[in-house]
Amino acid sequence: MKKILLSALMLVAGMSTMSAAEEVLDFTKMGYENGTAVTEITQGAVTLTFTDGGNSNAPKYYTSGTSVRMYGDNTMTVAVPIGSTLKNVSFVLADKATTDWVLADASFYPVEPGTLTIDGTTGATWTGNAAEFTLTVKNEKWGGPGKTGNAQFRVVSMTVTYDEGEVTQCSAPKFSLEEGAYYSAQSVALTCNTDGATIMYKLNGAEETAYTAPIELKEVGKYTIEAYAKKDGIDNSETVTATYEIKAPVEVSSIAEFIMSGEAEPAGTAFKWNFPVTVTAVMPSYTYVVDGEGSPMLIYGNQIPTYTKGDVIPAGIVGNFKNYNNLYEMEYPVADTFGEATPGSYDYVTMKSGEITTSDINKVIYISNATYTEGESTKTLDDGSGAINVYYQKAWEVDGPTSGEKCDVLCAVAVYKETLQVYPMQFLPAGAGVDGVVANASVVRTIDGAIEIVSEGASVVYNAAGQVVATANGTATVNVPAGFYLVRTADNVVKVLVK
Repeated sequence: MKKILLSALMLVAGMSTMSAAEEVLDFTKMGYENGTAVTEITQGAVTLTFTDGGNSNAPKYYTSGTSVRMYGDNTMTVAVPIGSTLKNVSFVLADKATTDWVLADASFYPVEPGTLTIDGTTGATWTGNAAEFTLTVKNEKWGGPGKTGNAQFRVVSMTVTYDEGEVTQCSAPKFSLEEGAYYSAQSVALTCNTDGATIMYKLNGAEETAYTAPIELKEVGKYTIEAYAKKDGIDNSETVTATYEIKAPVEVSSIAEFIMSGEAEPAGTAFKWNFPVTVTAVMPSYTYVVDGEGSPMLIYGNQIPTYTKGDVIPAGIVGNFKNYNNLYEMEYPVADTFGEATPGSYDYVTMKSGEITTSDINKVIYISNATYTEGESTKTLDDGSGAINVYYQKAWEVDGPTSGEKCDVLCAVAVYKETLQVYPMQFLPAGAGVDGVVANASVVRTIDGAIEIVSEGASVVYNAAGQVVATANGTATVNVPAGFYLVRTADNVVKVLVK
């Protein structure tokens, strides 16, 4: 009986040595630059690790709402040192009512281990009993009450509650980069959430080295990193391993070869254009080009340097091939592979609406004296030769004419599945002619934290209150805080949202 009582007392005494701790991670006070990709955050004994999960969009910090925004396939791992135990994590999320995003039900955010509960529209809670857990955002559309779209998870702040146990072993190091193949040089950071631990690593079996700076993987080849953490007085961590490969992009000599190779190579393959291209038009996230053979292509991405019509971009652009419902494009190109352009010229192609075929996809064309018609489900242009469908790219903010009105239009030829269509870039009065577009070619687009203006004249930027916040002359990048702005150029007035 005495032994049983003594054991019970010892158990109670052991439990009393474990103390509850709390860490509040407030992203509104962390001072990251807008649009910063987030890989790891450590505060106190808590470590957050983020991955893109294979999505082209990595988790990022945004000053608009001041949150970390996670997309489909993105993951977040919350961890405390070995010996400590996570009990509860309370998330404060961005306000669903005032942001253009979708907070789905908890099934769209699987956690392992533990349980996640969605608390209304601006909160979520994880409960469990583990040293770490991982939350994943499913890459699926949600059609629940309110909004319909791909699920996102935007964390403004989080309160982490955990039991502080006796730390007897170092936590294993974590790698900042996901394992896999890459087509450009990469940097791998190693971290450990055991305070004061030293990380030891081997690269491709070489001599063991103390980690002091990110490991640079620059040359084409395969790399294996083995790492563990150690600290006096406690056991070494387990050894963890990550394998990477730096691959050379597939080199192509023309857009035709790019399309042919793109269809043949596996998804995710990077290609290098060993030929220059001429810019035919620039719109938000869309840069249209042609090669020396006159073959057109769309380059999709918002990290492309600012070019103007006629600019010749030198050989060397690297990016992925995408067949988007029969529309070919280069997507997510590597920004630093774009060279300085040489000024040149390009004449728009004038075409009849009824003569457009699939061979014209990605051409920038000019259609004259066409009747614009809006039906219940379609919009069309018809210059008497036949009708072509019209599809508006929302981000381009192009205003169309009144249904039944005649007009000229500068547009890009596109296709969705088997249906040909055009993306309007600019509507002009009927019979205005191509020269009107060339003389008045101004483009306004946004990137993270800035407005890019491509114009031959003066431009004025106004905030939502109508105050002048910046002026520019010619092509310029205007850095501004997140919000709505009005940009007036010599030939255009555009309302933009900077995130």
